[in-house]
Amino acid sequence: PIPISTSGIPHEIADLATSSTLASWRAPQTVLTIEFEARGSRLHARFTASTDTRIEWPLTGGTALDALILPEGAGLYVPLDDAAWRARLADYCAPVSGGLHMPFWSYRAGVRTLTYFVESDLRSELCLRDRGGRIGADLVHEFQARDGKRIHEIDIGFGEGSPIAPALEYRARLDAAGNFPTLARK
Repeated sequence: PIPISTSGIPHEIADLATSSTLASWRAPQTVLTIEFEARGSRLHARFTASTDTRIEWPLTGGTALDALILPEGAGLYVPLDDAAWRARLADYCAPVSGGLHMPFWSYRAGVRTLTYFVESDLRSELCLRDRGGRIGADLVHEFQARDGKRIHEIDIGFGEGSPIAPALEYRARLDAAGNFPTLARK
């Protein structure tokens, strides 16, 4: 198994509700309502905050993963245990909206990719950290009332093994939603 997030701070759970495709609960001390929903082959996470707050989730990386794929510049393929990359990317943070060319990051996991699409990229930042000689990527999100709804959503799933597979999937998602502009529209 490949964990989608390393362990974080345990929280009290209230109002747990489950079905065959959905689990939801409140974490009273964090002012969050959390939902995880299976959508086909993907896992959709939704966090709703009742007040302004900040979360760090998911905390990603791990020994089952081989390389980090970042949509920065022409694209980066970073072996997680490479000392030169760890030194270059130590404490690197980028806003998901504008700092990365596309709102996702991915890992090479054997013959597949594991991709995290950030659907609420405003006030989200991806931070790279050295975790015992391996690179990890953590998503930090700030909920603010002035942005309207305090909702944060992430879509997680496995894809094809090519390093460009996450970018192709992102393009297909835009196209399916009618948000990929044709040359004629440009």
